[in-house]
Amino acid sequence: MKDIVFLADRGYEGYGSLVSLLNSGASFLIRMKSPSSSGMLKGLKRYLPEKESEFDVQLQLTLTRSYRKSHLAQLYNPVFLNTNIRCDSVAKDHDMEVSFRITCITLDDGSLEYLMSNLPVAEFSSSRFKAVLF
Repeated sequence: MKDIVFLADRGYEGYGSLVSLLNSGASFLIRMKSPSSSGMLKGLKRYLPEKESEFDVQLQLTLTRSYRKSHLAQLYNPVFLNTNIRCDSVAKDHDMEVSFRITCITLDDGSLEYLMSNLPVAEFSSSRFKAVLF
C-alpha cells in the first residue's frame, strides 16, 4: 500500500474514513470542506491557525465517545465523537489516538483549499500538493 495514495474529494472526509485509512496503513490525501462549512474542519478549528491563510499543521488528537469531564481532562487534544458518527474503532470505553496533517493552500484565484493527509512533509510539501492537484 505504500506506493498507492488514496485520493478523495470533499464529502468523503470524516472520522470513520480517517480511522479506516490510518488502520489500513494507506497513504491518503482528501480535499476538505472549509472550516466555516459543516465538514470535519468545523470541529477542528481550535487546533488550526486563527488567520485565514496558508498553513500546514500536524494534528495529534484523541478520538473519544466519553464526554465525562474527568475523562476528557486526561486526554491529549480530545475530540468527542457523537454516537451518530460511524467509527467502529472508537467505542464508548475505547479512545483512539490519531495523527494526520491539515494543509491549506491558496489557489490562483485567491480561494483557499483545505487538504487532509498522512503524507510526509519532507516528500509532499504544500507547494507540491498545489502543483500536482491544481
